[in-house]
Amino acid sequence: MVMSRFSKMRVAGFTVVVPDNPRAIEEDLALFDHDPAKLARAKKIIGFGVRYLGAEGLTGTDYCLAAARRLIEGLALDPGEIDALICAIQKTDYIQPGPSSLIHRDLNLPKSCAAADINHGCSGFLYALWLAGGLIEGGAARKILVLAGEHYSYTPGQRASLLFCDAGSATL
Repeated sequence: MVMSRFSKMRVAGFTVVVPDNPRAIEEDLALFDHDPAKLARAKKIIGFGVRYLGAEGLTGTDYCLAAARRLIEGLALDPGEIDALICAIQKTDYIQPGPSSLIHRDLNLPKSCAAADINHGCSGFLYALWLAGGLIEGGAARKILVLAGEHYSYTPGQRASLLFCDAGSATL
């Protein structure tokens, strides 16, 4: 197994954007054949009973963009200082362009700023962070914006959607 060690990288800031609409797992009893025992078992396995849902029509890109803006403002960071943007969103808005290109445009990042997408589901954030570490260690970049987010709440009728809330995160 390959082990990576990053000595030149540090997290300068982190923020998360979560919608204001909580939904209790009990509201989705239909996904458990209206059986309270099945729901109770799932709640125990999942480890929580509330998830947060965004408005229909929003996407993981929207949440990541909001998180990025909040982080940039909170750190009083000039977007021109960002050398690379790595975006981990599995459920993308379009086949092409990827979310990193859209966010790159909307944040008005410099043309010299690289933009890349990672589509690894649950492990996407970790892979994005690992890639950022490699770019920093190798001297290719100094400041990298890593974004991760999803909009799973409007996947009706699937129990798997109960594992996720709608959210976006930004890490510099």
